[in-house]
Amino acid sequence: MPAYKRIKKVSHEVKRAACSASIILVITMIVGPNNDRAIADSTETACHADGRMDFGEIQGNPFLERIAPAVALHVRSDTLIPKGDGTFRFKVTPWVDSDFDTPCPSGNMALCENVRFFGQPVPEPRKGNTAFLVGEDLVMLARHTFGGSGGNPAALCESGRAFIFDYFNANPVTVPGEPGLYLIIPEKNVYFCSEFVARGDGVTAEHDWAIVRLDRPVPQNRIPFRIRRSGEPAVDDPIAIAGFPDRLPLKFEPTSISSTSSTLLRSFAFVRDGSSGSPQVNEDTGRVEGIIRSGATFLGCDSPNDCLSQPECTRQAVATAAINAAGALPPIGLQIVESGPTDHYGPPGGPFTNSEPREVLGHTYRYLVPRPTPGFLPSRTADFTISPDVSGLIGIRRPGRSTALVEPISGSLSPGEDGKIAAALMPIVYELPMGSHPADIDFIDHTYRVCDTRKHRIFVGVEGFELTPDEPFNGDGPGALPSEEMVYSLTNRHFVEQRVIITPSDPWILVNGHAGPVEILLKPADYDTGLAPTHDVRIGFNEAGLSVGVHAGSLEFRSVFDGIPAPTAQQRDVRLDIGRVFFEAPDLPITINGDDSTEIAIPVPMTFLQIQDIDLTVEIEYLGGTHRVSGQLIAPSSESIFLHESLNASVPGQVIFRTFDDETDPPRGPLSTFDGDPPGGVWTVLLEPSAPTELQVKRITLRITMGHN
Repeated sequence: MPAYKRIKKVSHEVKRAACSASIILVITMIVGPNNDRAIADSTETACHADGRMDFGEIQGNPFLERIAPAVALHVRSDTLIPKGDGTFRFKVTPWVDSDFDTPCPSGNMALCENVRFFGQPVPEPRKGNTAFLVGEDLVMLARHTFGGSGGNPAALCESGRAFIFDYFNANPVTVPGEPGLYLIIPEKNVYFCSEFVARGDGVTAEHDWAIVRLDRPVPQNRIPFRIRRSGEPAVDDPIAIAGFPDRLPLKFEPTSISSTSSTLLRSFAFVRDGSSGSPQVNEDTGRVEGIIRSGATFLGCDSPNDCLSQPECTRQAVATAAINAAGALPPIGLQIVESGPTDHYGPPGGPFTNSEPREVLGHTYRYLVPRPTPGFLPSRTADFTISPDVSGLIGIRRPGRSTALVEPISGSLSPGEDGKIAAALMPIVYELPMGSHPADIDFIDHTYRVCDTRKHRIFVGVEGFELTPDEPFNGDGPGALPSEEMVYSLTNRHFVEQRVIITPSDPWILVNGHAGPVEILLKPADYDTGLAPTHDVRIGFNEAGLSVGVHAGSLEFRSVFDGIPAPTAQQRDVRLDIGRVFFEAPDLPITINGDDSTEIAIPVPMTFLQIQDIDLTVEIEYLGGTHRVSGQLIAPSSESIFLHESLNASVPGQVIFRTFDDETDPPRGPLSTFDGDPPGGVWTVLLEPSAPTELQVKRITLRITMGHN
């Protein structure tokens, strides 16, 4: 089997396996122990199914082991009572009723016993929200959870806030002499708000984030999350939401991004009071994409005496894009700095851009761990693996090595240290068939369980530009004037400079005022933004020597890389109608009702040319009454001809569409009567019913061929 065919058999899942497995974001999260039951028991009514999971439902899942220790319930400090033995008492109540949902008409607030998580403990009073680690002693939360969107950030710590980690499903106990139920929480799992650090600068949804410092650093087993710092996730990217809906013990729900922007993200998820501040964690990269701020999941009832039932539907949960907070957080963990294009172009068999005859040069990546930032604890030492794509198209080469390899390399970097590798196309690319061939390089930070993927693409014989608009050049409908122009826009799709050859099929088609072919240099797209400058190409005509009539041609737009034209090209048709111009009656449609004569004017601009041929098109709908209507065409000179004696219509609703032409459908008086006359002035179509009639004149058009007699 040829090498390129073996490459095509590699699936997307296999390509991503190294990255996903190494950051321990595995599919068992979605189908772990007991989760089949959890989803099967949920209700789906033409909407999102409740896929939330408890800690105990997916024990042993590596993804949960990564997320769970870094998510905390934050509550008022006075809800925790120190016992003096290294623990706190935390008052809870079974989740069997609701004090925040819209009640049934009877006022019944009880939950049905089959509601998922019925009876699990919730804080008493029912207050609290979600926070998650973003540094050794920093947590991020939703800004509105400390006093609304405009709340005083300093008051968050002044009023006393506690952050409870490892708040999983636990068994409440009774305390002798005190009413109610309590959870016994180890002091090592409880942290307190030390100081406010930063918050979103505004009150709108994209600013609904805040960062506070804890009273002490967290231990090594609690790995801070890294947030997205550039770009935005794609629709359908898989995510997991971790938080405390209804202030229940920690819940996890796999879902996906349903819509995205630079400020807000949406996903279908069962979020409720207490979910605010929950992280949306990208399963592919391990990064936090968003911070949950709102959503609505409904507990309903079918009749006045029913209990509140199983959640059935949810609106989309709204999250503040985590990238909005990137400026307030110094980067931690393995960072990637890159230079040079990651797209490579060439014909089948090569050579490719940035290439020499026998070796394809590549792309340089510098990877580093940032130095400590004042006011923030430093990044930890990062253990890493760099894995080239399993397809074998891309290899990696360390400094001082002459050969690129397709095997992964691993190592460790302390804060302030860096390293460098070069990515290179492997010789197998010369066997690739025409098309676009992706190849990824994964930078896996094992310490923070994050994967950065850098995508390379090898384009074999494929044009690399956008051409707009996607339509032919017909001018302003049939009969385009020679002076008209069409502007096409070329935009480079990729990150390397390329040339486009524009070749007209005929010399009467001009490209930027030249007969062509014409070469356009396209500047590369910006690597950070993906944006590229647009190059306008003006298409016009040189009608000198062309005869009167329709002339058809085309334009070919073809990429050229390293002097070799791409075998594929884009094409636009061009049509020029010499000398024939259409003029329409401007005040239509009109309705004629009765037996009075009606004049319809058609203005024609003045010109030095003379009429060589003239045709007339009428479109009239018969509505009722007599069908006997005669018509005349009257020139600006007052000379006239009869068009017809009566309309050929008898059924209401019938449309008469007729073009009078001396050669194909001559009128009673020949249209050649007007040949040699100047066309400029107001032409008139006179309609004269012989008896009361009702009709609508929809359109009347003169087509005049002009020239020098």
